[in-house]
Amino acid sequence: MPARLNDPKIAIPIILVAIGLSAYFIFVPEEDPTHVPHLHYYYDLNTGEEFVVESETVPPIEAPSGKPYNGKPAGVQVMYYSCGKCTKEERFIGFLSTFNDEQRAIALKGGLGMRSIRLPEDEDGEWVLIESPEGRELYKKVMAKCPPGKRIIVCTPR
Repeated sequence: MPARLNDPKIAIPIILVAIGLSAYFIFVPEEDPTHVPHLHYYYDLNTGEEFVVESETVPPIEAPSGKPYNGKPAGVQVMYYSCGKCTKEERFIGFLSTFNDEQRAIALKGGLGMRSIRLPEDEDGEWVLIESPEGRELYKKVMAKCPPGKRIIVCTPR
């Protein structure tokens, strides 16, 4: 005798499977095709060249040159700013940014590690914590680079 849909032993499992599949397709998000990853500019300390990476990275990272810089990965974040548009012609490097070993370990565990900064032209310069007196002074100098009436803006990759 063929199975009948009006038989509760058959109909109920079919209805439950249909509800489960519907819930899966409604509540489990598929990949968003419009999602654009957050990107950041990075700087190769060996070559001075910029490269772009997704924001989930914690500097220092491997750089395109493939060689370490002073025993560490050569890729550090570069912070570009502008007083107008963020075109290559109008933007300027504010500072380079990375983490020391202790702060990087904190950041890799999801904590808020404190960044160290320095100017790219200061190759032998010391990295200073951004919240130190020296770091705050460097940050203030960068923020004051725009002429009166022009607001400084952060430039990010598009």
